[in-house]
Amino acid sequence: MNAVPQNFQAHTDTVKEMNEILLSVINTEIEFEHVIYHNQIQEIYERLFSGISTDIIDFIPKTEELPQILQDFPVVDLTDKLIRYYPEIYEENVDFADIFINDRIYVMPKIVTNAYNDRICLIINREFYESAGSPKVNSVEDIVRLYEYGLENTDSRGRMFLDPSRKLYFVLEFHTFLQLFCQENGYIPAALMLVIKDGKIMPLEDTNVLSDWFYTVNDLFKKNAVVHAQAGIMSQIQNSDIGMGLTSYNSLKNSLYWPEHFNQKYKVLFVGDYEPYPQKNLVPMAMIMDNENTERSIMMLRLLYEDEQLNRMIQYGLENTHYKRNDGRIEMISNTQYRYTKNWWPSLINERYRIPMDHEPEGVEQYVEDLHRYPKNILPGVSNFFMSGAVEKLSNDPIINEALQQRGDLINKLLLMNTALFEEMPYDLLIQETLDGEKQKMLLEALMEYIEDIKK
Repeated sequence: MNAVPQNFQAHTDTVKEMNEILLSVINTEIEFEHVIYHNQIQEIYERLFSGISTDIIDFIPKTEELPQILQDFPVVDLTDKLIRYYPEIYEENVDFADIFINDRIYVMPKIVTNAYNDRICLIINREFYESAGSPKVNSVEDIVRLYEYGLENTDSRGRMFLDPSRKLYFVLEFHTFLQLFCQENGYIPAALMLVIKDGKIMPLEDTNVLSDWFYTVNDLFKKNAVVHAQAGIMSQIQNSDIGMGLTSYNSLKNSLYWPEHFNQKYKVLFVGDYEPYPQKNLVPMAMIMDNENTERSIMMLRLLYEDEQLNRMIQYGLENTHYKRNDGRIEMISNTQYRYTKNWWPSLINERYRIPMDHEPEGVEQYVEDLHRYPKNILPGVSNFFMSGAVEKLSNDPIINEALQQRGDLINKLLLMNTALFEEMPYDLLIQETLDGEKQKMLLEALMEYIEDIKK
């Protein structure tokens, strides 16, 4: 059938091995059918209406679509069953905020740990980095020093390491470079150019950080070897070479199509060592049908997600067939049949059991381990991702909403990040013309009141 993916045989071989484990542990095995991704909603509806026996649907509808699905199909209410069959989700520090519909749970959840303040990675051409003396890179100053070295020095073929004529740039992501400035000065980025320090939230423009970032980027642009990657540096690397660039670890680990080729060309380093403030959240995994197999379906999904051996089969396939170990790192075995085996069942990938690949930075093993072991709140008693709820609630006030829009306008202007912006709009004028001081003060007061309310 045309829904079968290119790596179908690899899936089949892996599931056969997984079923041996599942049968021995919970007397259950998997039988699955692929659905064409771009037509998945229609195909899923057709299968369910046809009466085909189904236990699990590996698909999460939009929140507004779920009531209709609950009306049309026997999706089970899991609220009272999860306490018995998935006790891990009731551990301390797991946030349930995004999983309830009318105070009930209708989707099988999984525990996902997110770094609020993800580690920043420098990606740099290997010859460039070695020529510069393989320095430690812990600060903005270190990055600027490498940038200047790349403009003044050549590779083994006599070509500049950073060269606009060959489109070899220092590729910046606006938010990543600004995050580095914040971290160096002890500030934690919130959202909408707000930051937190010592338990207090404040506008970024009230600190020296934003102006320092503005003038530093201005100086970098004057030397004509910087570009801003609005779609992210990793998408640019897929299509062209770069001299150096900054991105988050999360973006790096999830975005590479040919990691072997990338690893040959680039060196990746963590920049600095800052607290990531990890948070555990429940997010939807799948929908389970209300039938005689409901409890077994819950047990199976939990086991596939929480068991290290099974989950690594989901992430990498079979060891020595689809991947091999290399000094503790993962190297995918590359051939036509198995090229797409990695992460072949994305909704069940548990990042807790990831094994870093060869191209990932030194120290990543400890970072990932600590991320999942030590959740930490930025503000005591408040979710690290409180800003999304705050913006939704506070925007109901017209004046506060206007203040929020002004901050969005400031971000949009800074996202342009090109020579014209810096030449035409001095920093002080940019802030003055974009933000109304009184309205911003009202926004800050409302936000602080919101935080105190959710602490109660």
